[in-house]
Formats: sequence, structure tokens, C-alpha cells
Amino acid sequence: MLRCNKMVVGILIGYLVLSFTLPIRRVMWRDTSSFGEDTLLSLLFTYHVWLSVMVLLFVLVFDMFPRPRRWVDSAVRVEFVNIISIVVLLSFLALTFLGIPGVWWTWLTLGIHVATVTLVANLLYRIIGLMRSVLLGASIAALSAGAWEILYHIAYRYFIDAAWDIDASHLYGQIRFILPLVIGGLASLVYYIIVHKLRLSMSRLTAFFLLLTCLSWALWLALGFWCDIVYDWSEGVWKYSEANYVQMAIYRSSKVWLALTVIGLFAQGGAVDENPS
Repeated sequence: MLRCNKMVVGILIGYLVLSFTLPIRRVMWRDTSSFGEDTLLSLLFTYHVWLSVMVLLFVLVFDMFPRPRRWVDSAVRVEFVNIISIVVLLSFLALTFLGIPGVWWTWLTLGIHVATVTLVANLLYRIIGLMRSVLLGASIAALSAGAWEILYHIAYRYFIDAAWDIDASHLYGQIRFILPLVIGGLASLVYYIIVHKLRLSMSRLTAFFLLLTCLSWALWLALGFWCDIVYDWSEGVWKYSEANYVQMAIYRSSKVWLALTVIGLFAQGGAVDENPS
């Protein structure tokens, strides 16, 4: 039986639900010239997909040199992680309501990743230690986000870009760009399964989340694949599509259900070796 702070878990799941029910559209970055090759924004966008590889390196290093990990586990309590997470999530909500653009991402989507990491930390820190559970959560967030992005770009290619007769090589380039995010996250999860004997388990709740993931995607595609913004190839700019808050909730929810599905696969199984050292 998993032991965790039910109130914190409830707050995090509540945020996840709020992230796709708020009728607030993406705020686009107004000055696109700021995405020049040498700007911080450009570097952030270019290299963020490699963060999962960095997480994988941390996973390996902390296993090779366990003393720093043990120090973190003994010095930092999960309550501290929860406080930081809640402050960050509240900040993201404030930035959303204030209409502050989040570079390419929305603040609500970034909040989904933070909530994912914190949920995993709360569910598994007693089993595999706080540092490992945080890194596991980051790996789950990376894999879920990367897999969703690849599915999104494939659907975007056939529902939207096809109308502009855009060559499929554009899609292949987008997938190549995202692959490090997926590979790094997947490699970390496989490492946890093989080395730390972390078991996968499909509980009824996880199966329900998987069903919701499939249903949200099926409904999203069946309704014509509504996107908040679309690229106008004739003018070379991003434009808002016609507002449709029902479909917006459907497409945003697909991110949440996928993340909760992957979390459930790991959180319900526990580990064979419950010694976090």
C-alpha cells in the first residue's frame, strides 16, 4: 500500500484537472524577432529537448556515487519539494491569468510537468528515496511530453499541413528534434526497471486513465483536430484558430491523461528492493 500525503496528491491532481478546464487560450509571443539564433529564448527552445538526457546522466551519476544522493535524501524532506512545487504552480496560474506569454509553451503545460514530478516524488519517495523519485518523475514527464508531441505533430501534418501541400520532410525534422526528449526519458525508466527492479502494474485506475487518453485523442481527431494556433504558410506567421473551448479542453486533457497513465504504471507497482540506499 502506497503511503503519501493525500492532501498534496489531491492538490496536484486538482491542478492537472484545472489545467484543461480553464477557458484561457495560449498567449503568443508578440515579438518573434526575439527568437534570433543567439538569444537566450532561442537557446532554451533548441536545447530543452536534451533535458531528459541530463536527467539520465544524473540517474547514472547518483547511482555510481551514492553519497551525494543519500545526503540529499537525508537533508531534504518531501514537504520542502511540495512547498516549492505549489509555489511554482501558483506562479504559473498567476502568469496565465495575467496573460504573460510563456515563450512557446503555455504556463499550464509547464505546470503539468511540475505536478507530474511532484506526484511521483510523493508516491514513491518512501520506496526508492526522494532523489530517485524526483528523477523518475522527471523521466516520466519527459517521456509523456515527448510522446504526446510526436503524436501531435503527426496529426498536425495530416490534418493541417496537408492542406498547404507541405513536404513530409518537415514532419520528419520535427520528430528528429523531439526524439532526444523521448529517448532520454525512456532510457531512464528502463534503467529503473532493470537495475532497481521497479515493477510496472496496470491497476484499474491506470487502465481508466489509459482509456481516457485514447478517448480524448479519438474525440480530438474525430472533431477535426482543433489547435489553438496554426501556422499560415502563405504569410509565415502563427495565427489563432477560431475559439472552441470544448475542443480545447479535450486536447489539453489528452496531455494530463497520458501523464497520469504513465505515473500509474510505475506508482502502483512499487519495487522489489525497497531499500532506497
